Amino acid sequence: MEKIEIIMRRAGKDSISETVLASFDVAHPSVLNQDKNILNFPGLSIHLNEHSVYRDRRLVLLTHREFAVLIYLAQHPKWVFSAKQIYSAVWHKEDGDHGTAVSNIVGQLRRKLNPDDPREGYIRTIVGAGYKFEIP
Repeated sequence: MEKIEIIMRRAGKDSISETVLASFDVAHPSVLNQDKNILNFPGLSIHLNEHSVYRDRRLVLLTHREFAVLIYLAQHPKWVFSAKQIYSAVWHKEDGDHGTAVSNIVGQLRRKLNPDDPREGYIRTIVGAGYKFEIP
């Protein structure tokens, strides 16, 4: 099983610091292409090393949190995750307003990945349970 980490690097005058923003185990390696750095789905390509996402071959600009949430869900297609599970995995915190934070990020992702109809697309809400990544 492989591990994917999203790292933020800060360079100062005399030092460099790194912070792990998110860390995930790849549960479904079958969605990875040959070089194991790209998650491919119909109409969607997630380039892990480049921290970039392409929808129908067009670059979609995402914040680091949006990217981290998308990776978390996309690595486990069809699995349902609660807002608290997503918040804990991506924000690395147990406490906080996880429901609002996660729902805001999911809403932004939906608008960016499918601007014509944000209700359609890759991320589904499972009422009373959470969110899942669904391959159309």
